[in-house]
Amino acid sequence: MQQILSIAGLILTILVAYGCDRWVAWLRKLMANTFDMTAYLWQTSLVNLLLAVPLVLLTIHVFNQGKQSKWVSVVFLVVGLLITFAAAFGISFAPNYLSSGLIEFLLPTSRVVFAGAFIALIGLASLALPGKMKSA
Repeated sequence: MQQILSIAGLILTILVAYGCDRWVAWLRKLMANTFDMTAYLWQTSLVNLLLAVPLVLLTIHVFNQGKQSKWVSVVFLVVGLLITFAAAFGISFAPNYLSSGLIEFLLPTSRVVFAGAFIALIGLASLALPGKMKSA
């Protein structure tokens, strides 16, 4: 049950990051039309805090779980690395298959990529420190 909850948290975190990116893209368009940078800056700061919540909760869940199964750790590591390097892989190996709408959310400045890197680190830490995580 804990393993399913971990994978569900992984998926939810990625979806929250994608939603945050969509929100910021909408705010950028709105700012370009209204020239109101104040609302943009306040809301993007709130978006960053919103993304931090599932990342911290996912980290706490994984670290409090103690000895987590290795396959969940490997899934976290692989999914995180794939998201983190998706744009680089796409541009390097399949440039014709990346749509401009998808690449926008896989650029290094994207919150999805940031969440992917954070998830990869959670997976790496849970593989490297399996017995020590409960006491952390």
